[in-house]
Amino acid sequence: MSVPEFLLRYIIGPVLADARNVQQTEVMGVTAVPGYNPYNTVFYVLLTGVLLYSVYRYLDLRDLGLGAETAVYSSPFLLLGGVLRFIEDAGAVSPGLSVFLVTPVIYLLIAGLFIASLRLSPLVAERFSLSQNRALSVLGTVFLVPALAISVPVLLEGFNPLFLLVPTAVASGLWLLYYFVSRDSEIDRKPFHLVVFSQLFGGVASAFAVSQGYSQKQILASVSTDVFGPPGIVIIKSIIAVAGVYVLWDAEDDLVEGVSVFVLTAVGLATGLRVALRASAGI
Repeated sequence: MSVPEFLLRYIIGPVLADARNVQQTEVMGVTAVPGYNPYNTVFYVLLTGVLLYSVYRYLDLRDLGLGAETAVYSSPFLLLGGVLRFIEDAGAVSPGLSVFLVTPVIYLLIAGLFIASLRLSPLVAERFSLSQNRALSVLGTVFLVPALAISVPVLLEGFNPLFLLVPTAVASGLWLLYYFVSRDSEIDRKPFHLVVFSQLFGGVASAFAVSQGYSQKQILASVSTDVFGPPGIVIIKSIIAVAGVYVLWDAEDDLVEGVSVFVLTAVGLATGLRVALRASAGI
């Protein structure tokens, strides 16, 4: 297999198939299917690493603050990622635009919006007498509201609230365990609580969807489900949450801590929201 054929079949083709919402597509004579495979999974991991390092260096060189507390106020951007993926899954945007809402392009889109808002937040804060963190949250909400407005009619067509209520309730219950265990300790901080809840929510949303007949797309989630059944992904996400809290607890660089909170929350909250919305809409 030639290099161009390999790239079309395993890297580029799956993105286009996902954007076109088809089970398979043909690109320059090469057939590709949507979803994850071992090759694009490794590629996305490497791309994520390069992107995170680039963002870190950019923020550091520009002296743009992104501490753990700021990352908490960035939640609207992470919710935006999940909602946009749901809109694309539902076919609510044209094929020409949908390519910007699939992995890995959407990572670049959200990162670009976030960095631009981070730079703009001091001006907004001064203009409206807000803290810089609250200004960042407001800017994120400005992007989020139109996306929600587009998603609501799609969601209501076949709405099953259980796929939203069950993950939220179960994840909240599990998070309460962490709350009581960590209370008044060094790991009783808003960023840590956000990371834990987001991972639990993502895991429970995926597990509940699988228990109702949905399939896992990500390789790690699929393997854990094959081994442990639907609770497998909750186990994996719990391990990630514990590891994340440990790393954050030991972090000495505020920027590293902030980027870590942002990424860990995105992996849990954005992914979980997409799964929950998609299942709620019967897609």
